[in-house]
Amino acid sequence: MSSLVFAIYYFFAYIIIENKYIKNRILEQELLGHYIKSKDKTSYNPDIVAKIEDGMRTNKKLSLNVIRFFDKTNTDAEILFEEAFGPNSIIYNRKKQSKMLKQMKMDATPYVYREDTSLVRDISHEFFQLYRYSEAQDRWLIYIANLFRPENEDSKKKSIIYVCNTLRIISQINTFGQSDNLFTYKFMDYFRGDVEFIIRHSTVDRTEEAALFEELAIQWTTYMIRVILSDENLELSSVIDRHAEIIMIQDSHAKQQQYVIAKKLYEKFYKADEEIQTKLENAVAQFILKYAEAYNEKTDYARLIRDFQKDLHGNQEKDSLVMVKKAMYMED
Repeated sequence: MSSLVFAIYYFFAYIIIENKYIKNRILEQELLGHYIKSKDKTSYNPDIVAKIEDGMRTNKKLSLNVIRFFDKTNTDAEILFEEAFGPNSIIYNRKKQSKMLKQMKMDATPYVYREDTSLVRDISHEFFQLYRYSEAQDRWLIYIANLFRPENEDSKKKSIIYVCNTLRIISQINTFGQSDNLFTYKFMDYFRGDVEFIIRHSTVDRTEEAALFEELAIQWTTYMIRVILSDENLELSSVIDRHAEIIMIQDSHAKQQQYVIAKKLYEKFYKADEEIQTKLENAVAQFILKYAEAYNEKTDYARLIRDFQKDLHGNQEKDSLVMVKKAMYMED
């Protein structure tokens, strides 16, 4: 049985790469008709704040053959991945989508993915469907980020969809990440550059898109904490030192995102059990110290803690709060 499956896989791989007509037909059949435009709104908060277009998923699903094909590590899979899910994919071709919907006997409008002034497109729902079921989640997240990252610095600064795509990637790791490889410092560091660039350089209106930047800060900090708790060999100080490059950005626009990051870290610490609190205590203290130092607030750590405390649980001082204060004042 295993030899038959092996043979079928390589036959599938051969025809999909070598025969252009068959390849295009397979891509059309497999990738089109999954999503349609409708008034149905998503309940997934990262997509809400990213202002993803309304729509709904049909009853069509990616076939197991496609998912297994992309679980393999080879040049053919890499080439086909760009054709299937990259910014020039037939997924973004409305005429092809309309034709497929007619074949499915659906009187519906194709789902519309956005493209901003920097010519950056939304990463597709079809890709994230593959990602959720793939055994190679880490590899394809890196590939999709490379394919949709703006080509030059000016485009990266101006592109709101670059911010949205980065948010959606990080949130998909937090929500649907299954591979242990996703929760290592090495993998996290790959996306740190995108988050740092956005917080430091993005010219997208921070007031108009406040919810978007706040959600990015929340998702990134949530991810950072999961990495801290998952990677047993991780030196907490190395995470904080590297992350300080984001925290130490002295910019009025970035300050709000940094405050959200610090508050989210404290919130996770406060709600954690005793074992996790012990592991996170020093990280929380260092993080808030770095934040305070960035804005010359070195003598007012207690005020920062009180702000977090008030937001989370009123005016009552909890044991975890005392632990954080204690850690803060034991710098030497």
